[in-house]
Amino acid sequence: MAGLSATGLEIKTIDDVLNDSRTRASDIFADLVPAGDIVDVGDNSALGRMIGVMAPAEASLWEAIQQIYDSFNPNTALGVALDNIVALSGINRLVAAPTRAQVLLEGSTNTVISSPLGKAYSSTTQRVFSILNPVVLSPEGASGCGIAITSVQNSTVYRFSYSIDGVNFIDAEITSPASGNTAASILALLKAQIDILFVGVFTTYYQDGRLFVSRIDPFQIADFDVSVNIAIQKVIKLGVAQDDVVGEFAQPAMAIDTISVPIAGWDSVVNPVAATTGRLQETDPQLRERFRNSKFVQSANIIESLIDALSNVAGVTDVQVYENDTDVTDVNGVPPKAFMPIILGGLPTDIGTAIWTNKPTGILSYGNATVQITDSLGFVHNIGYKRPTEVPIYVTIDITPTGALAGDAAATIRQNVVEYGQDVNFIGDDVIYSRFYTPVNAVPGHQVNSLTIGTSPSPTGTSNIVIAFDAVATFNPANVIVTIT
Repeated sequence: MAGLSATGLEIKTIDDVLNDSRTRASDIFADLVPAGDIVDVGDNSALGRMIGVMAPAEASLWEAIQQIYDSFNPNTALGVALDNIVALSGINRLVAAPTRAQVLLEGSTNTVISSPLGKAYSSTTQRVFSILNPVVLSPEGASGCGIAITSVQNSTVYRFSYSIDGVNFIDAEITSPASGNTAASILALLKAQIDILFVGVFTTYYQDGRLFVSRIDPFQIADFDVSVNIAIQKVIKLGVAQDDVVGEFAQPAMAIDTISVPIAGWDSVVNPVAATTGRLQETDPQLRERFRNSKFVQSANIIESLIDALSNVAGVTDVQVYENDTDVTDVNGVPPKAFMPIILGGLPTDIGTAIWTNKPTGILSYGNATVQITDSLGFVHNIGYKRPTEVPIYVTIDITPTGALAGDAAATIRQNVVEYGQDVNFIGDDVIYSRFYTPVNAVPGHQVNSLTIGTSPSPTGTSNIVIAFDAVATFNPANVIVTIT
């Protein structure tokens, strides 16, 4: 029987509606025909034609009921209905977004860089980017600075200082000799002292007569200060550049390297890490897949909430989190009472914010990359995470035509292998040799003579490639060689 039941919803089709209407009409009008006759409800009768007019409307109502019923199921809901149902688990459809990159902006102290004048350009991809959120090139919260001697004096203290919390400063001081000083000689002495005291923290170099002191890791920002006889004339600071056009336009590290629209006092721009590639609006199938893979933001388990939060960071394609709740460093190198997020993709500050927002109090977030996050009270926190080691995979394939082999078969096979490898291999996943016959055989008209894989050019292996827990296999078209013999 049509309608809702314990087994679900069953609706009437147009044929069901016609048959039921005809049967009911026959019963209702039976007293209007002589005994022994039947009511004519055929397609050519007046009554049958009236039923034919009314039935589609009723069938449409049944279909509407089916659509409403389906809108409460994430596997069948469409459009806004799907948005509404997945929102119950804290997930929102990803809207179309432009490519975003973290950039290092260098220029004169107190220069303000912002849209619409702040424009950068990629000489690699010829795309134009706008600098988001006004960036003031001040010595506070910077990645580096350029200093110059303003007063050359004998037997005088010259000091360079930095602080990660804005309160406690660490000093590098020198006292100039009793005679024969120049600005260059004083800077040289100060550089030597900084290199000794701050080894592994800063790198130093000369540029345009100034001594630049720059963080080795530019995402660990600091406040800089100097003595009165030194001036901070240049500042290197982090900013965010956004493509002016929405879409999937990748930007490798160091690609954004040109100032497109000059601003007085702005000297250079560069993205130290690859950008987070933009996207078109998430489709219904993509949203369903992300919903199925989600562990729910509201999860009671903090690690699962952290995984979900990181998975939803723009540009992140895979996440693994290793927790060590013991009192000794574990076999993965995670310190006691700490956790190590291994993250593929995403911008450092976005990742750091997601970890800070979801991590438990007093527990160390550990890894080989660090980003500094400032909380609502102004305290700076070092947030660690790990980037997986990339293991390039080389594939060599030899095929022989067995029929009509397309002229671009080699290129198609190469692309198939790359896309397949990227789709099935994530952090810590071994590369399974036999799987690669699938994308090769997706192209018809050939037989495979040999297929070898390895981690170096001209591979000879036919065994699986073991990938470490903190590594990821990568696939590049240049590393896939297809030969037709």
